[in-house]
Amino acid sequence: MTTYMEALEALHQMVAEARGVPLSASAVIPREEALKLIQAIRESLPQEHQQAREIVDERERVLSEANDKAAFIIEQAREERSRLLSRAEVVQAAEKEAQRVVSEATASSDSLKHQADDYVDAKLANFEIIMSKMLRTIGRGREQLRRRLDAAADSVEPLELDDSGEISGPFDIDGP
Repeated sequence: MTTYMEALEALHQMVAEARGVPLSASAVIPREEALKLIQAIRESLPQEHQQAREIVDERERVLSEANDKAAFIIEQAREERSRLLSRAEVVQAAEKEAQRVVSEATASSDSLKHQADDYVDAKLANFEIIMSKMLRTIGRGREQLRRRLDAAADSVEPLELDDSGEISGPFDIDGP
């Protein structure tokens, strides 16, 4: 079977080589051969046209697949970008929250230290007041005792005590 291009070429050659009619632009072409060539062109055109249509359809299918794949890749890239941005936002939020927690902990720690210092200072001040009262009471007691001792000075012999004011051993409030 001849292709439509071969049939067209044969028809063209037939017309080009046809005998001309004298004193006219017309030519004598063998009708039967020309009709056969035209029929061959008609028969081969649908087959050639079908092949061309299949090629075009295949091209469109491949392009459609390529476009679908490209769209899918673009969508995945957008999702990945969103995921990464979201992750970055989460990390930033976590860092910000961590800074806030550290600031709060530092402030709380400073407050607790201040409260502890105030508590210890109040207890020491209270202890100082109690000690001052005790020292005054001890001083009065010793003064009374000294007056009694002075009154009975002839009958009691005085003790020799080291009174440097330093505490050299453990201090026992309850005594022996």
